[in-house]
Amino acid sequence: MWSRQEQKRSAPDFPGADLFWTKKEPSVFPRSLRLGASNIDGSTLEYTIACPRILGSNVAFVTRPCWYNEDMTGCIPNFEHENRLWANGCRNVAGLDEAGRGALAGPVVAAAVVIDPDSADLPLWGELRDSKLLSPRQRAALAPQIQAAAHCWAVGAASAQEIDRIGIAAATRQAMQAAVAGLSPQPQHLLIDWVRLPQVNITQFSCAKADQLIVSVAAASILAKVHRDALMTALDQFYPVYGFGGHKGYGAPAHLAALAAHGACTEHRHSFAPIAGTHDLFTEAV
Repeated sequence: MWSRQEQKRSAPDFPGADLFWTKKEPSVFPRSLRLGASNIDGSTLEYTIACPRILGSNVAFVTRPCWYNEDMTGCIPNFEHENRLWANGCRNVAGLDEAGRGALAGPVVAAAVVIDPDSADLPLWGELRDSKLLSPRQRAALAPQIQAAAHCWAVGAASAQEIDRIGIAAATRQAMQAAVAGLSPQPQHLLIDWVRLPQVNITQFSCAKADQLIVSVAAASILAKVHRDALMTALDQFYPVYGFGGHKGYGAPAHLAALAAHGACTEHRHSFAPIAGTHDLFTEAV
C-alpha cells in the first residue's frame, strides 16, 4: 500500500493515530482516503486519511481508527481521547455536540457532557452511539441514564431568530458556548464534533465524526438531540399545520408541502432556502 520511500511513525498529537511520511508530491493524493481492514475478532477497522500536511519536502497523512460493531450500523465510540487526557491529570473533560444545524425551523441545540474517569467502566458508556444511528426510543431511554451517570452536563440553544441574525455557524458556536458555561465545575478540556470555539478559553480538540469516535461526544449528541426533539414536539402544539412533532423541523416532504401551502411561521429560519423571501404566516398580512 505504501512505497518503500514511506516511513510510518506515531502521531503524538492525534491519539491512536499513525503518521505516514512520503516523498511524493501532495497533488497526487486525494483530499481524503478511506481504507478498511479486518480485525481478528471479525470487526472492521476503518482508517480515514486526512488532508496532507506539507512538512518541507515531505507530505504527512494522519490516519484515524474507527471500530465498527458487528452489524456494521456504525462506529463504536471509545474512551481513547478521554483516557489520554485523564492520564495527564485532566479529569474534567467535556464532550460537545449539536443537533438541528440543518433544520429549516426551530433552534440549534448543543449539549456538553463531562464523564468522571472513575465511572468509565459503567456498561452504559458502551451502549452509546452517534445519536443519528439510534432510534428515538433508544435515545429517549439513554438520555436520563446519561444525565444521572455524568459528572455534569448542560444544554445550550440558539433560536431560529438568532440563527437568522448571526448565521448558523455563529449560532452553533453560541449554543455550544452556552452549554460549556452551564457546566459546573468548568471543564479543563473540550472534545468537540467538528466545530471550534475560539472565544472559549479552554484547551480543545475538534475532529469530524467525533460523535462516532468519542464517548463523551456521543453522550452529548444524544442529549442535544433528545432536548431539541422535545422542543420541536412542544412547538407542534402551537403550529400544528407544519407537523413539527414528526419531522422536527427538517426538510421532509410533508414539511415542504406545508410551507408551500401556509408559508413560514416565526419559528422558521427565514434566512434558509426555500423559506427566504416567502411571507410569514403569523406576522405579516397575506
